[in-house]
Amino acid sequence: MALPKPPPRRRFPGLSPGRRPPTSTPERLRRMTKEHEEEERPFDPERPGSWRGSSRELVVNPGQFERDLRELVDASKLAEPDEAFDKAKEILDEGGDPNDVMDELNELLDMHGVEAFPSQKLPHPDFLYLNSGDTYNATLVYSYDENKYFVSTYGDIVEGAEPAALDDAWESWIRQGVERCVRRDIEHNIDLSEAEQDALLGRFDDFDDAELRRIFEESVRDVKNAEIGYETDGSVFVHRMGEVCSETADRVITKLQAMKSNRRRNGEMGGLGFIAALRDLTGPVLGTISAVPPSHTGQLFVNFYNIPKRTEPRDRAELENNRMMFTVTGFGRENAPPASGKVKIEQSLSALPRACRLRAKSGSPEQIARYLAEFLNEVSAKIPPKYTHSRATNRR
Repeated sequence: MALPKPPPRRRFPGLSPGRRPPTSTPERLRRMTKEHEEEERPFDPERPGSWRGSSRELVVNPGQFERDLRELVDASKLAEPDEAFDKAKEILDEGGDPNDVMDELNELLDMHGVEAFPSQKLPHPDFLYLNSGDTYNATLVYSYDENKYFVSTYGDIVEGAEPAALDDAWESWIRQGVERCVRRDIEHNIDLSEAEQDALLGRFDDFDDAELRRIFEESVRDVKNAEIGYETDGSVFVHRMGEVCSETADRVITKLQAMKSNRRRNGEMGGLGFIAALRDLTGPVLGTISAVPPSHTGQLFVNFYNIPKRTEPRDRAELENNRMMFTVTGFGRENAPPASGKVKIEQSLSALPRACRLRAKSGSPEQIARYLAEFLNEVSAKIPPKYTHSRATNRR
C-alpha cells in the first residue's frame, strides 16, 4: 500500500512588516555594558546632568543629575540627608521663579547664599549659583540661557565664560584703548610729515580687526609682567595696559609703514598709467589694443584685436572674429591707484582658439601690465588672424 506524500516542509515566512527585528545578542551586551559604565561613572562637573520644568525631563546625562545632587547633599553633612535629598527634588519638581527655587535650596542645603554670575549683568545675569564656600566645591547652578539646573563648580563656570568675556571686553573697551594709542602715536610723531601722518591714519582706518587683536595679544605675551586676568565677577582686566598699548602701537605703525612702502613701490600706477604701460610693452605686437579707462566701479576693460595694425578691416565682424577682452579690477575712482596696491586681471571673452586663455592673476598694476603684455606678444606671434572680409593683400 502506497503511503501518502508527506506535507511540504514549512518555511519560516519572516516577520510581518509591522514588527521590528530582534536585537542581536552582541548588540544587547554592548548596550548593557554602556548602561553599566554610565551608572558607575564618577562625578564630573564638565558633564552635568540636569532637568527642566516640573516634568523633570532629563536633558543631559540621563540619571546623572540625581546622582550629582545626592553627592552634593551628602557633602553638605546635613543631619538627615535622605529627607534633604527628597525635599530638594520636590523643590525642583515644583519649579517656579529661579530666584525663589535657589533661595529654598540654599536654606535647605545650608549654603552661604545665592549669588549671580557675572554680577555686573544684574538683574539679568547668565547664572545663579549657591555659594559653597570654595571656588571648586560642587554646588547647584541655574543657567538662564538654557533654563536648567545642574551641579558644577563656580570655578568651572568662570573658566567656561572667560573666552566670551574676553570677546566682550575687546569689543567694549580694549580695542578703543588700543586704537586711541595708535592714532596718538602717529599724530605726535615729529619724524612724520603731515602727509605721511594722514596716509598712515587712512591706512589704519582699513586695518583688519582680527590682525589688530592678534598683535595686541602678542604684545601682552611679550611685555614683562603683563597679563590678561579675570575678576571674581567675570570681568576682564589687563595688567600693565599702558605698556601693552604702546607696544601694540609700535608694531602696528611699523606694519602700516611697511604696507605704505610696498604700495609706493608697486601700487601707485593708476588706470591711465596702466594703459600707457601696456601699449609701451606691446610695441612689437602686430595686433591692435584699445582700452576703456576705469569706471566708477574701478574696472578697466582691455580689447585686443589680433589683426595687423596696417590692416583696415572692411567689417566689424572681422574685428569680432579676432577679438579678446580682459577685465582689470581694483583701481580707484577717476583713474586713482588701487587702495590695496593690487589689481586683478581676468579674461572676459575670446574668439581665438581655446589654447589662448589667460589665467586670472592678482598683483600690482605694473606686474599685471607686464603679465598681459607678454601674453599678447606671444598670441600675436603664434596665432594667425582669421580673415573673413579683407583682401588677401592685407594679410600678413
